[in-house]
Amino acid sequence: YAATVLQLFGLPCSSSAVFSGINGTGGNPRTQQCEPCPVGTKSDASLCISCGSSGYTLRPRQSACHLCNEPGVTCSDGLASIDRGYWPWIDAKTGGIRTAVCPPGLCEGGPALNASCALNRAPVGNNTL
Repeated sequence: YAATVLQLFGLPCSSSAVFSGINGTGGNPRTQQCEPCPVGTKSDASLCISCGSSGYTLRPRQSACHLCNEPGVTCSDGLASIDRGYWPWIDAKTGGIRTAVCPPGLCEGGPALNASCALNRAPVGNNTL
């Protein structure tokens, strides 16, 4: 399956890759190359589909969107952000965002993979709260 070559608007793209172009444009005619679907989108055959406000992806080349249903997570255009007052982490089983209520004044929120802690707190990746 991975060795299969698909033709996308005249561009050869391996099936192990996903394709750029939001909602149906596919491939990059300017560079004559296939490109991965960006963060905030999922691949659907040869198209990149936005996750919209109901879901998100955290990395490029994703085949499905995570649902945006965790408390303290807000989604827009397929991108997740963490609300003020919530502590995020990535669930090792699902790869989705999980949250916990944060002690008052310690969690400022922000982009899902770079949510900020209050002044004088270690960054999210180094701080187990």
